[in-house]
Amino acid sequence: MAYEINELNRIILDSLPHWAMLIDVKTRTVLSANRFAMEGGAKINCQCWDDFGHRNFISEKHKNLIENDPERKRDNKIKCDFCLADEAMESGQHERKEVEINGTILDTWWVPVDENIYLHYAIDITDIRRTQKELEDAADEIKTLKGIIPICMHCKGIRDDKGYWKQLEEYITEHSEAEFSHGVCEACLKKHYSDWTCDSIK
Repeated sequence: MAYEINELNRIILDSLPHWAMLIDVKTRTVLSANRFAMEGGAKINCQCWDDFGHRNFISEKHKNLIENDPERKRDNKIKCDFCLADEAMESGQHERKEVEINGTILDTWWVPVDENIYLHYAIDITDIRRTQKELEDAADEIKTLKGIIPICMHCKGIRDDKGYWKQLEEYITEHSEAEFSHGVCEACLKKHYSDWTCDSIK
């Protein structure tokens, strides 16, 4: 008896903003598909790895099996290399895997919905992953000062990890992205340059 797709199933599939299909795990046959999956090549009553996957993701062994015996098309042994449908149906829990196809990173899902039937869909997360890699690269470039810094109470020199004393500016420049510009505060101006006057400067 063929599995009947009810109206609720169709509404759910069509509401998803990415490709989605209901598939029979025994034959890898597409029972229903939304617009995005159909545009990608999915055909009702055909195998997901065939028209939708364009046979690009099955092994050479499976390709040879089909060429030698076309009836093997409906053998559930034929599947995409990254398919986790069997694991999902056996455990009764959803399975997911990130897959990169032609530069596009997909978060693929296999969700059991009925006996021998699973929902297969994927979300394009390319932009998300690229942003994460850019943030990780940026984080690697950021230097942060942490912990207790040994500083001389008189000259304000700082002892580094190798035991050498360095000027405050040198140490901070090496361990952060900070840069220094030097000036003289009013208190130090009076203390160190008390004999300077506007007339003497002229």
